[in-house]
Amino acid sequence: MAQRVRLTVMCLALVLVVGFLFLPSDETDKKVSTLPPFGGELSLKSHAGTPFSLSSVRGSFVLMFFGFTHCPEVCPLGLKKMSDVLDLLPKSSADRLAPIFITVDPLRDTSSVLASYLSSFSPKIVGLTGTELEIADVVKRYAIYSEKVPLNTEAHTDASHAGHGDYTVNHTTHFILLDPQGNFVKLYADDLTAQDITRDLALVMGGG
Repeated sequence: MAQRVRLTVMCLALVLVVGFLFLPSDETDKKVSTLPPFGGELSLKSHAGTPFSLSSVRGSFVLMFFGFTHCPEVCPLGLKKMSDVLDLLPKSSADRLAPIFITVDPLRDTSSVLASYLSSFSPKIVGLTGTELEIADVVKRYAIYSEKVPLNTEAHTDASHAGHGDYTVNHTTHFILLDPQGNFVKLYADDLTAQDITRDLALVMGGG
């Protein structure tokens, strides 16, 4: 009798488990469907002071990097790497790649500031800025981490921080690659070399 009861309990438990596994996933589907899409159109201002949108480079792959001009090390290295990639790619491929640098510090990075800063890198790189709301929207849609961090002014009085304001910005440092239709392709981590990225771009972009 006791054994029959145990078997009955086990069967009921199995039915409950199976039933739970195959419950309709409406709630899960709703959560997924309401997530905002990654990426999308940009409507910002270039370092030349002209309007810029992704549609203006439609047909080209886009290599995107986020940063700011007062960045002490990571951003200069990232832009140097981007410049090296453009130099290493065959001309036919480089001509089909639109490299853009989007500031995460629009308060300080005006078009003229970006123009001066980018003069040290490849002339093909387009710097983009906008209002705080515009940049916040782009940062959110491209899943970029960006956080303004106050500086200890007494601890940052050396020449390297002179005139840089009283804050820095911690931010994502990878590259984002979009296809010619503006769709996400992949991320390139900041520990990859220009040679690594160039080799992969050659495979992704193909010939012609």
